[in-house]
Amino acid sequence: MTDAGRRRLRAVHTRAARIALAALLGAGGAPVLSHDSASSAPPHPSARPAAAPIPGVSPHGAPDTVATGFDEHLEALLARAGGLLAQGRAHEAFALLEPATVRHAGRVPFDYLLGLAALDAGRPGAAVFALERVLATEPGHLPARAEIARAYLQLRELDAARLEFEALAGGALPAPVRDTVRRYLDTVERLDDRRARWIRTLEAALGHDGNVNFGSSFTEWALADGRALVPLPASLPRESAFGSLSLGLARAAPLDGRIDWTAGLQLAQRVNASQHNVDTGAAELSAGLSMTDGPQRYSMSVQHQHLRLDDAAWRNATGGVVQWQSTVGPRTELGAYGQAFALRFPGQPVRDARRAGGGLTLAHGFPGSAAATVAGGLHAGRERAGAGQLSHDFAGARLALGAALAPRWRAAAAAGFERRAFDAPEPLFGATRVDRQLDARLSLEWEHSATTTLAPTIAWTRNRSSLAPSDFRRTQVFVQARVRF
Repeated sequence: MTDAGRRRLRAVHTRAARIALAALLGAGGAPVLSHDSASSAPPHPSARPAAAPIPGVSPHGAPDTVATGFDEHLEALLARAGGLLAQGRAHEAFALLEPATVRHAGRVPFDYLLGLAALDAGRPGAAVFALERVLATEPGHLPARAEIARAYLQLRELDAARLEFEALAGGALPAPVRDTVRRYLDTVERLDDRRARWIRTLEAALGHDGNVNFGSSFTEWALADGRALVPLPASLPRESAFGSLSLGLARAAPLDGRIDWTAGLQLAQRVNASQHNVDTGAAELSAGLSMTDGPQRYSMSVQHQHLRLDDAAWRNATGGVVQWQSTVGPRTELGAYGQAFALRFPGQPVRDARRAGGGLTLAHGFPGSAAATVAGGLHAGRERAGAGQLSHDFAGARLALGAALAPRWRAAAAAGFERRAFDAPEPLFGATRVDRQLDARLSLEWEHSATTTLAPTIAWTRNRSSLAPSDFRRTQVFVQARVRF
């Protein structure tokens, strides 16, 4: 084989097998009811793509692995298949390589690339057969061991996946790669359906809120009779430093090989340093079932939430959520959900309402060292209250992006839009309310350890409303710490 051929083959391997997508594993959570039903944003689309390659493990070992028994036909075949993989056309690459198995099986370069193509084409079983042949010939082939571990994880053969990841962890790996392998091992433990487990989270945040009371953007309101009303200071924007604390406790356990049950409790409290009249607290109970059937996952849950404002009961919400998720490609997941809640406001029965809605979600992870992800969703529904001026239809969309910037650092950005159209005019103002709310968030997350993260965040909201009291701007800047234990 010529030197030029060797260089071309190695370039093909580098493009086709460059280990790219950081783990975006784990089940997506069910949509969470907003504390403010009239301004709730769509849930973050859950992302649970197939197991991702491990960054930093070289896709080609010693040069000798491509020399023995090599021929120009195989070189051309691998070059073409590698080009297809580099373009994200894994199904075509697998269709090209698989018929040549009879002729080339047992040759490390062929079996390795066949395993990659099978894995990216959603054929983890075929990937295992090909990669087993690589490891039988070269037990020290780290890229093949990494890929077969991912294949076992996709197949839910957790014992085999654990053994392969542990074998990788025992080798001499760079620190970022070792961290990724450790996260995969954590994922294996979370997916182990044969034992019950506790899930505990603690979140704390400190920051500044530029409009803690959702104060109006207007200093003069026009009434239905044409008179102008000057709002009280309490109705105008008030800023404050704030701190919040949230504790989550959940229990998950298998009912059989495919069905899990979960039950959880979430407690949260936010204190505003100079505006205690808008301090909020929440308690939420939930229970549900989930079932996994190959690439499909179905879940349902019931929830009850109690919300307090200024240390007094403000709202109770009781209802349920159903959700479907499907892995439709090596790095892509599609989902849909529906939810229905009864809202009760103690002492304000006219505000009592029933809220129902649903949506679609899509998430995708991209190859590359940045481990970029994109997730989007559409949602719509209706909230029916006792008064027409409080009943409304809502519809919106949300987009979220994420990417690794450096080891242990990841950036995330999200934007959402929701339109709310109310049924009847507000009597005091003689106008029917229509809201157009835009939300944006930017955060930079630092992973201190496998269980602890720190995230400086800025969040901005602009609600343009046809009613002056509901028109507002809000900016929050805070640092949030999250611990899983």
